Amino acid sequence: MSKILGLDLGTNSIGWAVRDTTIGEGIKQITNKGAVVFEKGVGENKSGEFSLAAERTKARASRKKNLRRRWRKIDLLTLLIQAGMCPLPLEELNEWSNPKRKSERKYPVNELFKNWLRLDFNNDGTEDYTNPFELRKQALERKLNTEEVGRIFYHLTQRRGYLSNRSEKAKEAEESGENETEEPERIQKKKLGKVATAIHELEDKLEGKTIGQKLYDEIQNGGRARRRKEESTNIYRLTLQAEYLRIAEYQGLDSTLTERIRKIIFEQRPLKSQKGTIGKCIYEKDKSRCPISHPEFELYRMWQVVNNIKYSDDAKKTWQLLNGDERKAVQEKFFRKSSPTFPFADIKKLFAKTYPNRTFNYKDNQTIAGCPTLAGLINVLGEERIWQMRDKAIERIEWEEHKKKSNKEKYPGKQIDLYDIWHWLFAMDNDKDEQIVKQKAIDKLGLNDKEAKSFVSTAIKQGYGSLSLNAIRKINKWLEAGEKY
Repeated sequence: MSKILGLDLGTNSIGWAVRDTTIGEGIKQITNKGAVVFEKGVGENKSGEFSLAAERTKARASRKKNLRRRWRKIDLLTLLIQAGMCPLPLEELNEWSNPKRKSERKYPVNELFKNWLRLDFNNDGTEDYTNPFELRKQALERKLNTEEVGRIFYHLTQRRGYLSNRSEKAKEAEESGENETEEPERIQKKKLGKVATAIHELEDKLEGKTIGQKLYDEIQNGGRARRRKEESTNIYRLTLQAEYLRIAEYQGLDSTLTERIRKIIFEQRPLKSQKGTIGKCIYEKDKSRCPISHPEFELYRMWQVVNNIKYSDDAKKTWQLLNGDERKAVQEKFFRKSSPTFPFADIKKLFAKTYPNRTFNYKDNQTIAGCPTLAGLINVLGEERIWQMRDKAIERIEWEEHKKKSNKEKYPGKQIDLYDIWHWLFAMDNDKDEQIVKQKAIDKLGLNDKEAKSFVSTAIKQGYGSLSLNAIRKINKWLEAGEKY
């Protein structure tokens, strides 16, 4: 071959040259050369380089947020117009919400609507209230007209407060080493994040007032209602919802209309299901992997460790497995709410007094994963009740596997079992879900308010194992009997 292509690969460019070996010598053989420079994969500003992908994600998230806010306003205005609580004609709203083809989207410019927004309800050019917070305060002191009430609801949908989700709570718990719920209030406040701390501080100052009443008083005393960026958001959505319900009740709103408006203002769109992204079991290819927070997975992981522990009392000449009593003593270490993980040295200490020279096949500093979900449930419901509930769950699953195909009836004598209460906690995604699960725990498990609060704070770790729940249940039968896996 007489021609050779040479490439010089760089991070942002490629240099190239073509050499013809049939002509001349040395540099004279270079017949062509050049360089291709690529556009940088990162952006640059005064502070240095930044990810372009991250900036695109940020902009997309902002667009989605604004779009959903607009949808929420449109849905609320549509309902308020139909209920006679907003003076805007429905036709003008449609020009904003659903413009005709090739027509520009227009925000309503109706004069009556403008006056409604600026709190001029009698259209005399003068504002009837200094700000919407005064209107919200008045709504709990006297009867307002329908348009004034509608303006309050529009104000609430503009600033509907903060609602935490599970990922944020998990992050806060991880950073603070969260666990015991019965600690002094002072220590608990240290564990709260910036936003949660601000929320608690504001709610401590309410003294029976609503958010609207409190912020109006602050404005009258020279303060401000809108928080600066560095102060973070400190108004809790469920507190605002409680204010909305008080106003709706005081103003004598129809219960059906009250619920429809509440859903528009305060309900959160469900997140897209991520079931399709969960991997499949390595044995049962058609079944999804089991969450690592599931009680059966925690038992599977615990029994694997316990069954593989070996010890030697004769300088490693012979090795033995733990007997039944020793296994039971070791298992108790896994059900400590304060220790989701712990070093193997904690297990070794159990035998230190009786067998000071005993050697184990695990290193002292090896990290062992505990059973945080089961530990939390046992702390609230008691060990005996949890094991009984597990037996009920297994009994139900086995009935469904063997008899459901030939029996069209539902499982007889269905009771709340361990899998049910785990699923309540696993599906819980935000503060609103937490309130629903807390009430379920009170109604169906017979817990008091303090116990229910501890129940909903049970640790639910995110992630999935490599096996399906069905496979783990089958393996657990053998692991519980002391077999190795």
